[in-house]
Amino acid sequence: MRNRTPGLILTVLSLLLILSLACPLPAFAAATGQFSVDSSGNISMGGGTTEAGETPTLSYVLPRYRQVLTAGLAILAITMGVIMTVMITKLGAAGDNPMRRHRAVVGIATAGIATALLGGLSIYTAILWNLLAAV
Repeated sequence: MRNRTPGLILTVLSLLLILSLACPLPAFAAATGQFSVDSSGNISMGGGTTEAGETPTLSYVLPRYRQVLTAGLAILAITMGVIMTVMITKLGAAGDNPMRRHRAVVGIATAGIATALLGGLSIYTAILWNLLAAV
């Protein structure tokens, strides 16, 4: 029996790519913010509001975006923990079968590398948020 999972994943990803390129979503953005660049290259922003009397756009969007990004990173971290646990369980269940043991070790290594990259992404976003908080 053949494993059809990679073909199915590739088909779904291809379909999503085609749909995202074929069905663009319109963006209704108003040019209310005033951006200016001085001679030294510093960028300043002023007057950007969502509607008359509402809070400035940047201070309204960034905290909500930060919550979404933090939740996404938390879900990914939990997922990586589950994948690592499954791979360690597969290593224990492999017994004397060298092929299954090799697959489990490769899975553990892949999950470990992905977890390290996820940690690096978390550090990068923390630095980014601290830079944006200074603006």
